[in-house]
Amino acid sequence: MRRNVQFSEDLLDKLVHNPDKDLRYMALNDLSVVLEQGLVNLHNEQLSEKIIRALLSGLHDHSPEVQHVTLKTIKAFTSHATNIALFQLLNSLLSKESEHDFDKKLTAARAILKEEHLDCKLTSNEVSVLLKKALTILHSTKNDFGTLPILLDLLSDILKNNGLIFQKSDYSNLQEECFQSLLPLSNQAKPSIAKKCNTAISYLCLLGDEKYTSAILTKIKEVLLSTDRSSIVNYLNLLITICHVENLVDERTKAAMLFNQRLYTIVPLILGNEKELGDDVDVLELRFEALSLLLLQKLNPDINDRLPAIIQFVKMGISYDPCFLGDEELDEEQEGTFSDDEFDDMFYDEDDTSWKVRNSAFHCTRSLLCTFPEHCFLCIELLAPTQSKLLDRVEKVRAEALQTLGTFIRVIDNRTKTTVKTNGKRPHSASELDLLNSCLNAFTELMPQLSHSLTKLISLFVSETKLLSVQISTELISCFPQTIQKFTDAFAESACKQLERKTSDVTLVSALLKMLTLLVPDLKVSNPRMFSELISLIQDKLSSQSQVILTDTLDLLNVYIQAMDNSETSANVLYPIFQQLNDLLNSKLSHTIKSEVLKLLTFSVIKYCNYLSDELFNQCFVTMCQALQFEPLQSCILLSFTKLFGDESYKQRISPAQISNLFSLTRPIFMKKDNALVLLSLQLLITMSPLCNVLQPEEEQVVASVVVDAVSRSNEVAAACFQFFRLASVTVFHACSAALTQQVEKLLTLNDMSLSDDCLSNLKQVLIEKSADSFRKNLLSLLLPMKKECLIENSIAALVAIIVNCDHLHEVVKSYIQQVQSPKTSEQDRISCIAVLGHISIADFDVSFNEVFHLILSQCNSPSAVVVENAATVVGLLASQNNSYVIQLCQMLGQQQYEDKCLIHSLREAVNQKTMSDECCRELWSQLFPKLDSLLKTVDKTVLSEFFSVFSAKYPMLAFQQVSPLLHENHTSSKIVAAFILRGTFSNLEAKFLPAWKGAFDQMLPLLKLNPPLDLHYEIVYLVQNILRVRPELLRPHLEVLMEQLIEDTQINSKLVRNVQMGPFQHKVDDGLPLRHLTFEILFAMLDFSETRCWSTKVFDAVIVGLKDEQYIKLLSISILKRLLTLYPAELDSQMEQLLEPMNTVLQTKLKDTAYKQEIERHEELIQSILRLACFLQTHTSNDKIQVFCQQLEQGQYKLQYQQVQQTSK
Repeated sequence: MRRNVQFSEDLLDKLVHNPDKDLRYMALNDLSVVLEQGLVNLHNEQLSEKIIRALLSGLHDHSPEVQHVTLKTIKAFTSHATNIALFQLLNSLLSKESEHDFDKKLTAARAILKEEHLDCKLTSNEVSVLLKKALTILHSTKNDFGTLPILLDLLSDILKNNGLIFQKSDYSNLQEECFQSLLPLSNQAKPSIAKKCNTAISYLCLLGDEKYTSAILTKIKEVLLSTDRSSIVNYLNLLITICHVENLVDERTKAAMLFNQRLYTIVPLILGNEKELGDDVDVLELRFEALSLLLLQKLNPDINDRLPAIIQFVKMGISYDPCFLGDEELDEEQEGTFSDDEFDDMFYDEDDTSWKVRNSAFHCTRSLLCTFPEHCFLCIELLAPTQSKLLDRVEKVRAEALQTLGTFIRVIDNRTKTTVKTNGKRPHSASELDLLNSCLNAFTELMPQLSHSLTKLISLFVSETKLLSVQISTELISCFPQTIQKFTDAFAESACKQLERKTSDVTLVSALLKMLTLLVPDLKVSNPRMFSELISLIQDKLSSQSQVILTDTLDLLNVYIQAMDNSETSANVLYPIFQQLNDLLNSKLSHTIKSEVLKLLTFSVIKYCNYLSDELFNQCFVTMCQALQFEPLQSCILLSFTKLFGDESYKQRISPAQISNLFSLTRPIFMKKDNALVLLSLQLLITMSPLCNVLQPEEEQVVASVVVDAVSRSNEVAAACFQFFRLASVTVFHACSAALTQQVEKLLTLNDMSLSDDCLSNLKQVLIEKSADSFRKNLLSLLLPMKKECLIENSIAALVAIIVNCDHLHEVVKSYIQQVQSPKTSEQDRISCIAVLGHISIADFDVSFNEVFHLILSQCNSPSAVVVENAATVVGLLASQNNSYVIQLCQMLGQQQYEDKCLIHSLREAVNQKTMSDECCRELWSQLFPKLDSLLKTVDKTVLSEFFSVFSAKYPMLAFQQVSPLLHENHTSSKIVAAFILRGTFSNLEAKFLPAWKGAFDQMLPLLKLNPPLDLHYEIVYLVQNILRVRPELLRPHLEVLMEQLIEDTQINSKLVRNVQMGPFQHKVDDGLPLRHLTFEILFAMLDFSETRCWSTKVFDAVIVGLKDEQYIKLLSISILKRLLTLYPAELDSQMEQLLEPMNTVLQTKLKDTAYKQEIERHEELIQSILRLACFLQTHTSNDKIQVFCQQLEQGQYKLQYQQVQQTSK
């Protein structure tokens, strides 16, 4: 238990002066506790200095225990120290006052530097001081191989967290000094020192000034062209380290990008011009390792041209074996005469290290396949050499060959699946399919050798290679099932032999069982004897204590039983298995395994029900009933029983006593709160319902009462309950009808009068099938008074379903009509009555349809907008039942009897609900066409657009016939409607109609050049946005015209800005703002076209103007800027300074004291976006003014927010 420690300066005195090491240890531990709890005021500089001296004293202590607790205390101090105190501590740790325990001080400094967010606590000047101290120590400890490794690690830590300071011109001399100090050490004969030194140099290259990166790359090229072996080794090691470090660096500096861009130029030098590899194993290994890492980088696309040469080079590396003494493989006569170790020693030369070259070549092969999977047809040339090394004399080579074979299998399989998946969606060229087939053929041709090698590895070699060979064999069988069929026996035999050896390696046994699971279906056909012998192996593994092995054995058994015949012989063979499965259910296994056992037992009982003995049948039933009382297995047991009772053979064998027992076991589950379990129990009862006649009447009544109580739980449970009552006897149903009505009332109350579709359907069927007049009347008395404020559509449908079957339909309709007509009816009741009447009329067309239609239509003039909207929707639904009503609605347009907006809403609903004849559609159009001008003035464009979009999507060919005349009309309204139709059509257009509609779009787009009215201009641009989303390929021929127009539309048009007098105030209204919003959204999406590269400068200029526009446009402009700078950094680098003015303007804008909450939130969002943009620019451009601007942000009023943005961006 942690003691309650109070801080006092006595603690510090104990640390420094006390001669008792135990008291010093306890004092340091207490100091650690109070520092962790934040009980020490570290803002007191004098106190911080005392603590630092105490910590340094602890590091110099002669007791290792005191030194250890000091490191722990330093960590606690670091978490709460001020920036100044932290720097003082690091500075003190790097002061080499004596040789004694200096390594401990360096280790403590490394621990501090590894703390998170430390880079935020050290300034650039402080980092430079620490670096200079570290370099000074480096010069004095070059031959101290105890201190040097720790010091180099410390330098790497400083550079990793703070290397970005070298991008500032003030620290260029320091970077030069670092390079001059580290480069000589990288040529150290001691590999560990050279490696650590290379790591530090790598951080310098990738985070500092790019000129050093360029110099290092140039030096690497020069050395690779030379014949100086030691230099080649050193610089290849450096190149490998830089590639490793490059993956650890988060900041994408210009130096890192330069390194990445120029890596591909090193590849030819690594490949060389030699037809033979030579005999320098160390250099060859490094060449292949460097090539492997280079291939994993995102190299210049030109590297594709060198792939054939790379593959030939790798092929030579895989086959490289200058010490090869003879045939590596054992003859068949020798195969059983040598142990695994003897096999390894037969041809092994202890001085032979050529295996390292082969392994590195395999690394290259995997890099090729992972980086260029689309060129797998080229890499397939390496498959045969890989196969030849599966039985290499060196185990490490065998392991690498197996891993490479696994990569081949996965890449080819993924390419095959991708081709099949996209078949019909994306056309594949004939050559692409041919190349893929060539890869598959290569596997087919090598399959005999692969199978032979893999089965020998499984049967013969040591555990590490054996496990890997089993896993790769499993992948091969899974991915190429047809090709592998001929070799099923060999794989199965090798797996069975291994399993019979009783190995304790659980992972290996699991892998072998998985492989056998894939082989079982083919094994039954190819080798029935081995198939039948598998049962004894399965029995043995079912007694395993390992849950992993048990799970895999159950999977194998599942496939095995599926493959077996449905016969009495098979049932007798499986008899002991059934006994084991019953025992497993009663054992102390995990719930997961027991669930799998249950599924398997259920499947087996169903399959062999007719052949099981009475004893075994009853035993399985009893075991499952006992498991039903165990809560974690209840859901699985209920599912299993439901499947069993769904089988007719099982139903015939079950006894009345067993049914009664199962009903009694199920009843307590209904008392639980878990609706999922209750639902499973109901599904079981529904499946068992035909057997209820074997129950006593009182038992059946008890079951029914339990089901009634469950009705009010949820819609899903209620649906199952109603389904149960459909199957129950009429007597039982009538006895429960009163209680059932009460439960339905509870259900409606809990669900706001809402019933699900399944619930409604089953309820309606109960009413029809059971002739339940009394129950229906009870429900009517419950629902008709409209006790709730609102009935939503599903509940109304339920009410309609009930009413349509009652004898008083006309009276009910009349009462609802009276409620609609009454001025005293509330708004919510009026909406409900309208919806009910609509559903009744649709359900029974003869019930006053015309009267109801005109009554609801009259409600479209209601003063309540909510009533109008609901009435218009119901009018549309009613009109969809008869074409003549659709025409009536069209004829009413423009007559001012009803609002045009309301009528268009109804027409849209009608068109969407019904597929009309061509004649009706033409009539509809002929009524609409003369009224387009007036409709555009009286109806909101959004409503009108939705109508024409629905119409054109529903009837594309009819709409197409109308578009061409509209485009040739001189009226603006005609062209606007044409844009509506085009937009609706392209959203859901089938491919066969595309050519015709493309022509209509091509006629529409040139209208932008003619300076059309603003509303038409907006609709055309809106159409462009829609097509960009669904059919972007249609825009490609028009990119030049479109980009020119879009850039012009980003400018503020002063002619569209007007002053509006609102009382004593004047407000500016910019009618062009919606168009500019749309334009900037489209510009962002248009950057996906590679052809827009030539427009990058003009888009940049437009975005600069956008940064001075309205807030939403500013946000869009920032998004476009980030995208532009990511895609075309070189083209825009010289223009970065133009961003400073608008960014500064936003940051310096101050809101009025009277600004409302939303205005403040929008301004804060804009500030955050500007800060994110600044952070983005800081890491993506080296422009001096941009860097100065970002440094000012780090110091100014937005310092904390900017730091948070920087942390988030990492």
